[in-house]
Amino acid sequence: MLVLTLWLVAILSMLAIAIARHLSLEVRLTKYRVAREQARALARSGIYMAMLRLEDDAEEPESDGGTYDWLGDDWALFTQEATEDTSESTSSVWTVAYPDQSSLSELAEAAAKATVRIQIVDESGKLRLNSATVQELLPIVVEETMAQAIVDAIDEQDPSEEDLGEGILDEGQAPYIPKNAALVVPEELMEIPGMTSSLYARLRAQTSPYNTNDPININTVSLEVLQAIGLKPETIQLIAQFREGVDGPDFHELDGIFKEAQLMILETLRDEEGVDLTGTDDGNALLSELFSVTTNVFTVTSEVVLKQPAARFRIEAVVRREGCEGEVPTCIVDWREG
Repeated sequence: MLVLTLWLVAILSMLAIAIARHLSLEVRLTKYRVAREQARALARSGIYMAMLRLEDDAEEPESDGGTYDWLGDDWALFTQEATEDTSESTSSVWTVAYPDQSSLSELAEAAAKATVRIQIVDESGKLRLNSATVQELLPIVVEETMAQAIVDAIDEQDPSEEDLGEGILDEGQAPYIPKNAALVVPEELMEIPGMTSSLYARLRAQTSPYNTNDPININTVSLEVLQAIGLKPETIQLIAQFREGVDGPDFHELDGIFKEAQLMILETLRDEEGVDLTGTDDGNALLSELFSVTTNVFTVTSEVVLKQPAARFRIEAVVRREGCEGEVPTCIVDWREG
């Protein structure tokens, strides 16, 4: 009888240990799920904070009364006063500790719990992907066959593409059929045969499917995109020299700003840099409606790092400031999270 009792006690003890371990695992999983949802909520808040910043920037004119966007603007450059934690941030990243505290000691404690890092990137400073030509894509992708493949994926069906849907790229891989329509999101580039992650990263940095009908912002466009458009190196250098000012590309206090488009771009370069491009091919390009001095489309990235318990969540949203339905000042046109 005693032996039976001992066996029952042993079995019950093992069951109790197993149940305790199971409950402990469930508690840890629940904590992780709660932390992930908290990180997700904080990341969403970061997106909405950025949208409010973009709305305020659009509603309030610059100090000189003008309306323009540039790389030292409130949405692009975050001062130390606007950044709660600058230890791991750059001037283009807005870092906020959660929860927000008033004193430095409490802030240091809060920063150990969660950090929200927000960045706003100008999509109107990139090459318009859906209307780009092979010659415009070539400086970015290098290989002409890939540039042609991208154009073929977007433009209307032509005879040279008729057999693309019949062939097999690799054994076990589905045949490639070009979309022959405008790309909606940049990830569609990955469906093109031969596309690599490094090439996709270059295209994502220099091109955009979101600014199809929007002019390119001359104040924020990269030098690589100006080269892709076809401007001569000396003109690109002239624009860069004016925009960077005497304090260089990493500082913005002395930047030159194009405050109006078309004719004012040429007049500004003539008055400030002493070069008149009137009548030249580059001058005619700068006079066209291809360029503006404002930005309409932005990509906002909000990433949350939660340390206790550990969790990370990232949201990327594409935001428009014009062309929204109704009277909404800003609207979201694309949203991805994970």
